[in-house]
Amino acid sequence: MEIKANKYKGKDILKFIRQNANMTQKEFSETINKTRDWQASNETGRSRYFIDDLIEIANKHNLEIIIRDKNINKKYYRYCSVIFLHKKTLGCPNVLI
Repeated sequence: MEIKANKYKGKDILKFIRQNANMTQKEFSETINKTRDWQASNETGRSRYFIDDLIEIANKHNLEIIIRDKNINKKYYRYCSVIFLHKKTLGCPNVLI
């Protein structure tokens, strides 16, 4: 699973992660010690989760959060331009510009 998070709203990212895990709202929320109502509120946009929640989700669901400067002007450019990267799909090469 890969997603370039800055192209989506927070509610959509959370739902995408949950659906990719093939879990119901209740099942997913229990993995991070939250309620189903918390999950539903965040997926509909009624509430907004914190970065700490996102970090906990990433840790529990084997995801990696990557923040990359879009304006890199160096000899090497990191080919992976994703925010969320499932740890099993690591290994993006450096590409010489």
